[in-house]
This record gives sequence, structure tokens and C-alpha cells, in this order.
Amino acid sequence: MWPKSKKQQKYYHISPTYLPAGLVLQPTKCAGEDEHLMVVAHEALDMGTNALRLLNLVGELISIGGRVNGQDASKTVDFASIVNEVILERVRERDFADRPRRIVGVVLFPAIEHAERFRLEMRDGAGVVVECSVGSARTFAADLSLIQRPDLHGDIRRELAEAEQRASAYWSGELGPSALVEVLADGEVEVIETLEITD
Repeated sequence: MWPKSKKQQKYYHISPTYLPAGLVLQPTKCAGEDEHLMVVAHEALDMGTNALRLLNLVGELISIGGRVNGQDASKTVDFASIVNEVILERVRERDFADRPRRIVGVVLFPAIEHAERFRLEMRDGAGVVVECSVGSARTFAADLSLIQRPDLHGDIRRELAEAEQRASAYWSGELGPSALVEVLADGEVEVIETLEITD
């Protein structure tokens, strides 16, 4: 069993919209498109730096071009972030297999300050803070600030090695100097209430 965050009564979650009390949040599956991009990134990591550079460039071209084969392709493809998630998952599978998967767990925060910081810094102030309880769900706390996307334009080998070191620190539960603690829950999470936060 992985190290648990200290069992507490309340956690906080960021939702794009109001959630009613009693609603149960469950771990999710990757959407088909995201899952496909994860597979492509996984294969590109195995092929080497040139494949990563090429796929990163294609992602940038799609987001700049807006249309591909007559279809709207204005969704930005942040390939570096996808590569980073694949590295996190590879390190988890290899060294911390008992930890929950990041991309499918319910992401919570142990304190309202962490939830608000996440909402302001990572979501540009969008969304609402939801108070939750985890019941019997297992939890794992880690420092979200350790997750930084690699620069796929620079020295890719060095960037990937550093990303792997950060992933190992993340899964070890290390906290950096300005830690933003997230809690991954691998089971059902119940909404207590959606909070009114004033800036």
C-alpha cells in the first residue's frame, strides 16, 4: 500500500461548474483523443529525440494552423505536457506501481489554499472550489509543482532525464520549497458543497 496522506475529513476539488451536494465523483478514463496522444507520446519516447522533436512541431503547427484537412484543428496540442504525463506514468509503473494513476484519479487538494492556488495559477482563475469527502477511497499526496513540462526544443536527452528525476521525486512524495500539494484519490469522492470564493 502506498503512503497515504493523513486521513482527513475534508478535501477540495476544482470543478469547471457548480456541483450539487451528494454528487459522487469517480476516477475517470482518458478521453479517446487524449488516450491516443498518450500512446503516440509513449511510442515517440521509445523512438528517440528526433521523433519527439517532429511530433512537438506537428502539435505546434496544428495549433497555429487552425485547420487540417478542411477540419477545424484549433485545439492546442501541448505535446510536451503529454510526454511529461507519459514519463510520470512510466516511472509510476516501474518504481511505484502501487500508487494511483494521475490521469484517471480524482484530483483533490488537502487545504483550500492549495485549491485556490491551483485555480488561480493553473486554471487562470476559472472554475469553482468544491469541498469533498473521500470516504474509503485511498489517497496519495504529492507536490504538483514538481511537474514541469520538458522543453522539446532544447537538449531533449537532458530534459527527459530531468523530467524522470522530477517524476521520481513526485511519486516519492517529496515536497519542494513552494509545494502545491495535490491528493490523488483512487475511489469515489462525495461532494459536500460548492464554495463561494471571493477574490
